[in-house]
Amino acid sequence: MTPRPAPQTVARLAYLMSIALAGALFSPIAGQKALAQQGGSRPPPKVIVAKPLTERIIDFDYFTGQFQARQTVIIQARVQGYLREVHFEEGAVVEEGDLLFTLDPRPFEAEVAQAKANLALANAGRDLAVSNESRASELLRRRVGTQSDADTAQAELAQAQASVGVAQAQVDTAELNLSFSKLTAPISGRISAVRVDRGNLVTTASVLTNIVAVDPVEFTFEASEAQYLRYQRLAKDGSRSSSRNFQNEVSVRLTGEQDWSRKGRMTFVDNVLDANSGTIEGRAVFDNQDRLLTPGLYGRLRLPASGLYDAVLIPDAAVVSDQNRKIVYVVNDKGVVESRAVQLGELFENLRVVRSGLTAEERVVVEGILRVRANAQVDPTERELEIDRDRGKADGPQSTDQEG
Repeated sequence: MTPRPAPQTVARLAYLMSIALAGALFSPIAGQKALAQQGGSRPPPKVIVAKPLTERIIDFDYFTGQFQARQTVIIQARVQGYLREVHFEEGAVVEEGDLLFTLDPRPFEAEVAQAKANLALANAGRDLAVSNESRASELLRRRVGTQSDADTAQAELAQAQASVGVAQAQVDTAELNLSFSKLTAPISGRISAVRVDRGNLVTTASVLTNIVAVDPVEFTFEASEAQYLRYQRLAKDGSRSSSRNFQNEVSVRLTGEQDWSRKGRMTFVDNVLDANSGTIEGRAVFDNQDRLLTPGLYGRLRLPASGLYDAVLIPDAAVVSDQNRKIVYVVNDKGVVESRAVQLGELFENLRVVRSGLTAEERVVVEGILRVRANAQVDPTERELEIDRDRGKADGPQSTDQEG
């Protein structure tokens, strides 16, 4: 009788046979055969490629700043008196020469009348002195009067003439003070609120209101030391004119605005950098016919930061970050992917400027970038890039220094 194998031996044989079968199924040869049965190797991934666009552009820097009035005048009385009338609406636009306030004119009218009476008295005294001097001179000529009398008459005439001059000056002062009882606008602009109510005593220290010029207005901003040095170097090599010597055109937009339609010009660059902030102040002037640009408003200013140059442009979607590098994938004539390390610039309309690392003749992967890797074979389909001009109206070129 043949002996049966032990149960432990049977289980061990079954385990070894399962391992052998799995190795056969998952061996490279078996895998290749299975892949061959499914129709061959995997096809190369499809991608969209495009040649970069070239455009002649200007770089811009962007600054946040504030509008301020080119002129601000504090309205104060030159004489003391009681406020009688207010002749304007608070917050209105006034023109130079408009009547603003009237002080009680009666004290000043009385001073004018008194000064004129003193002038008449001085004129009468001068006339008498003229007669006395003429008489004394005639008597001296006839050898009837003395030299002393003639000298005295001449001195009295000189005193009388001086008294007339003093009296005339008093009249002029009194009339000037009377005119100061009417306060007029020294400039055209928007007037503020009344600070003193009617009936109150106004002194020369009293602030009645203020006027700010509204057209044109100035925009003040601060540029960094690095930007200032870059502008100076550009001016030195002739790429860009200095705003000290040339009124470079600038644009500004307000909160909620999408375009750069408000045009102005640079008018001032300070002569020193602030030692604490390391910045330098600049100013631009803007027309304000619609009166929207109110002093105190904040805005965003766009200043040319370069001369014209030919830029290579690609979509931002074609750029891949590799640690601290920016790379793009290009497809050569054999359909093989190659990587290019690039240096990027500002955003122009909807495309990114490439400063170095890429030529306008290379085909850049713009879609399907997640399916490619360097040295891999791809199936490229070429298309043309387009500049979105409508987006440019909204955003404008953006500087890497400020907008990044």
